[in-house]
Amino acid sequence: AEEDSIIGNQAGDFTATENIYAGYVMGSVDFNRLRVVGGVRIEHTDYNTEGNQLFLIDGDLDSITTASGKNAYTDILPALTLRYEAAEQLVFRAAASRTIFRPNIADSVARVEIEENEDGELSGVFGNADLKPYRSINLDAGVEYYPTRLSLISAGLFYKSIDDFVVNADLGGQGAY
Repeated sequence: AEEDSIIGNQAGDFTATENIYAGYVMGSVDFNRLRVVGGVRIEHTDYNTEGNQLFLIDGDLDSITTASGKNAYTDILPALTLRYEAAEQLVFRAAASRTIFRPNIADSVARVEIEENEDGELSGVFGNADLKPYRSINLDAGVEYYPTRLSLISAGLFYKSIDDFVVNADLGGQGAY
């Protein structure tokens, strides 16, 4: 069990450092019944990770080496919101924005665990520091009707387009690993 403990500890031993530098500018203006709010956020991300690469043969530890990775990216994230008061009890809203969501740490840390079975077949679990964040474009529209001071009837629609999904995949038979 000692070797299993070493394998488990080394496979899960990593460091990750993420520095995010950001700035935001926002402004609003009213045109009679229309309020326009716009802004832009600029973010720069620096990501560094170190971990271990384990190679096992038939479940026994063969070697441990150091693995590392880094990533850096900059995103410009604009947003625009419109609010139009058509009547005292009727409000229309619309918004457009661009957003990001960073990958999970467990998916992006530098770690590799490769096992070779008795038939010479390889299997592995990898982290990938080069993963891109999920990036989305978001559109929202809504209408609100206030029949009384204490009631609301509303409806909304949204559209979201997301790029750079992170998925776990079985790549068996598609290369060395």
